Amino acid sequence: MKLLEVLDKPAKWEWVKKERWNLRARFEVGGIKYAWDATSNDHRVWGIGFFSINAPADKDLQGVTGTGNEFEVFATVKDIFKDFIKTKPKLFSFETSDNSRGRDKLYTRFAKQIARKYGYKLHGNGSPFQFEKL
Repeated sequence: MKLLEVLDKPAKWEWVKKERWNLRARFEVGGIKYAWDATSNDHRVWGIGFFSINAPADKDLQGVTGTGNEFEVFATVKDIFKDFIKTKPKLFSFETSDNSRGRDKLYTRFAKQIARKYGYKLHGNGSPFQFEKL
């Protein structure tokens, strides 16, 4: 199955905060609630992260939750990124906390896809992923 096909089925999500320097979206997949955050000090450089809000106590809030729904989570994150890009950020970055080989490859492909599709230069070859508008 191709990455593009798998990432075409996002969960419903909504913006719960749209302030000048902070954006937050929320969604739920497999009973786990997630937040996607973008913050900036000057509206030029944005830091982005997504994490589970109510993962079980034995799980890392920024890591793998073990629900088996990772593709729906990634599809939703991708969809939120697509909407975020409409704000025309010049620079943004996101960092992953999961360093497993499989997830690292998925994040890298995801980052390259975002850069290529939306006209950004991707700096570095892994987390943190840094994007600069061409």
